[in-house]
Amino acid sequence: MVALMTVSVFVPITSVIGSGDVDLAKHLFMAPVSMDLMLVLFVSDMLQHRLWLAGEAEVTK
Repeated sequence: MVALMTVSVFVPITSVIGSGDVDLAKHLFMAPVSMDLMLVLFVSDMLQHRLWLAGEAEVTK
């Protein structure tokens, strides 16, 4: 999750600095994709409770 959030923050900054306005849509493609992946990961965790409560689930068994 942290890596996906980092991609969505730093990719726009580095793509504008690195290549300016040239092919900006191509360089920014991974930012919305990573946000979509975070949403899918969050929804799947809400449905199955595996990602965030993994340590606590093993202790209570």
